Amino acid sequence: MLQTILKAGEAHRYIIAVDAGEFVHIKALQNGIDVIAKVSDITNNWEGVFDSPTGELGSEDIYLLSHAKTKYEIEIYPAQKFADPGTYKIEIFQKRKASIADKKWMTALTATQNAAKLRSKNETRKQSIEQYKTALSLWKELKDDVQYASAMRSLGFVYIRENNYEKSLEIFHQLLSQWKQIGDVRAEGFTHLIIGRIYDLQKNFTKSLEYNLSSLPYWKTAKDTDQESFVLMNIGNLYADLNDKQKSIDFFEQALKINEQSKRASIKAVILRDYATAMLSVGAFEKAILLYGQSINQWQITVNKLEEAKTAVMLAAYFAEKNNKEKATQYYQHALEIWKTLDEQNEMKKIQSALDRLRK
Repeated sequence: MLQTILKAGEAHRYIIAVDAGEFVHIKALQNGIDVIAKVSDITNNWEGVFDSPTGELGSEDIYLLSHAKTKYEIEIYPAQKFADPGTYKIEIFQKRKASIADKKWMTALTATQNAAKLRSKNETRKQSIEQYKTALSLWKELKDDVQYASAMRSLGFVYIRENNYEKSLEIFHQLLSQWKQIGDVRAEGFTHLIIGRIYDLQKNFTKSLEYNLSSLPYWKTAKDTDQESFVLMNIGNLYADLNDKQKSIDFFEQALKINEQSKRASIKAVILRDYATAMLSVGAFEKAILLYGQSINQWQITVNKLEEAKTAVMLAAYFAEKNNKEKATQYYQHALEIWKTLDEQNEMKKIQSALDRLRK
C-alpha cells in the first residue's frame, strides 16, 4: 500500500474481514507522525486501542485473535491533537489460523493491555502494578524479549507516576542492557532520556544532563534528526538550569542547526521558545524577546494555534513584569484572539483578567 498522508483532526478507517480462529498482525508504519490505532469488532461489539511508545517513526502494531467470523474496523488518527502532517502505511503483516502458541501470546498481550487500562486512571494505577507483573511472567514464559521489555517499560512509567523514583530508576537501568541485547537503538536511546527525565524530576540536573548527553549517539545512529534536535534542546535547558550560559547557548544553536535538516516548523518553534526561556533565566532579556517573537512566527506556519497562544502569553507576561503595558497588551490580545477561535473559555477569562490588571 502507498504512503497515506494524515493531518491533525483527521481519522482514516479500514475494514478487515477475518474467519473464526484467525490470528492477524497489522502494521501501521509511521513516518513523521505518531498514530493511534482504535480497533472495533463490528459484529461482537469489542473495542481495543493500540498505542505503543514508538514516537513518529517505526511501527504501530495491531494484533487480533478472532473467536468468530467477523469484521474489524481499524481507525487510524494522530496521537497529538495538533500534530504536523505526516505519512503512514498500513499493511497486513500476518494472517493465519491461530496456533496454540498464538493463543498463549494473545493471552499475554491481553494481560498487558488490561494493565495499561488500569494504569491510565489515577484510582486504579496502583492496581496496574500486579497486572503488569502477571504480564511480565507470561512474556518471560513465552521468551518474547521485545514484549517483555515493552511491558517492563510501562511498569517503570507507573512507578514514575507514583513518585517512586528509586524503583523506576532500577527498572529503566535494567532496560538499558535489555534493549542493547535486543538491538533496538531507538528504544535504548529513549531509555537514556527517560532516566534523564527521572533525575530531572528530582532536580538532579547534573545526572539528567549526563543521560541526555549519553542518548545523543543513538539518534545519530538512527538518523533521527527530529529527536536529536529535541535532545540538544533539552541539554541547552539543563545547562541553563546549571547556570552555564555559554554552554546553554551552544546547545540551543546546535539544536537549531540540526532542525534545519528536517525543516519541521513545530520543532523549531519549541526550540526557539525554550531557548528564549533559558535566556530569560540567565538575564539575556533582549535575546529572549527576539527568540519568543521568532517562535511565534514559526507556530504561525503550523496548525498548532494552541502553542502559538501559549508563547504569546509568555511574551506578554514578560512585558507586563517589566511594566511595558503597551507590548503586554499587544501580546495578550494576540493570545485572546486565538483562544476565541478555539473557544477556550477558561483561557479567555485568564487573559481578560490580565488585561484588566494592566488597565489599572
